[in-house]
Amino acid sequence: MSDSSKNLKLINAIIAMCRIDNQWPHYFYDMGYGVKWIEYPFTCHTGETVVPDLVITSDIQNNCILFESKSGNNIENEQAKRYMKVKPEDVVSKLHVDTKGGKKPSNDVTYLCFSESTMHICQQLNNLKAKFPVLEASNDLIRLIKNRFSVDKLNQDLLKGITIDLSKTPMGYFPFDEVSTNSEVAPYVVRTLIAFARQNKPQFTSDEITRDIIGSLWEHFGDLKKKNLTNKVSSVLGKAKVKELQGFLKKSEGYWTLSYDFPESKVFPTRRLKAISKRCTLFVKRLRTEERAGGYQLPLITDL
Repeated sequence: MSDSSKNLKLINAIIAMCRIDNQWPHYFYDMGYGVKWIEYPFTCHTGETVVPDLVITSDIQNNCILFESKSGNNIENEQAKRYMKVKPEDVVSKLHVDTKGGKKPSNDVTYLCFSESTMHICQQLNNLKAKFPVLEASNDLIRLIKNRFSVDKLNQDLLKGITIDLSKTPMGYFPFDEVSTNSEVAPYVVRTLIAFARQNKPQFTSDEITRDIIGSLWEHFGDLKKKNLTNKVSSVLGKAKVKELQGFLKKSEGYWTLSYDFPESKVFPTRRLKAISKRCTLFVKRLRTEERAGGYQLPLITDL
């Protein structure tokens, strides 16, 4: 699994806890938290810019949590020092977090890591005298390991831990990013491409297909992140166009066009649509073969 996939697993684990998901504990949702921003850069009062991986807020708790996700053993010292300077007025003015009864929300910068990295992360934060809460994800638990949140209830519950099955982390909320491998992105792209075909949507932009893949969380991304994700999807479509989908997929003046005989029924695709689906499967397999040959360790293939 790539470092990108590991990092996305941590982020998706928290996003899912902010939603009603029957396959995952919705602890933060029950505490009134929702996703505010994903990789949204902001400049604090010092003039320095930070880009939290995830920001969740709760009007009920009047609290804002800025997550910094670490898939490996190291923090970035300068980044951590910038986080130490973030104040409540910054999250109000730059992250647009509402005040409650005229009172600014408390804010907690929180480091999120896997259990095998906890000791390293905690030691490095301790060297900087950074009092950030550290949440670790193990195979069966997400729990607070070091320092405390501003909200007592979070401390009480997360010190005990929230039971999970890490192998079943819902990955569909934030399925890939711009540094994901092409074969990690391709299953989501071709699945949406086939869905567009079934919906009789033969023409679309890279932005439209990316929005459709990400879904309702799209508006929670920063503009640069949206652009990077869209460029990644466009790149993957381009690789399919030149080989497996040659003659089926074209691009002209910013629009992709999927060419085939559109079925009257959306339930029973035409023979040509079946051919597209088969070619999409071959495309994903080719990418995986090429990346494995290049030394990538990839997760099991997602069914199309």
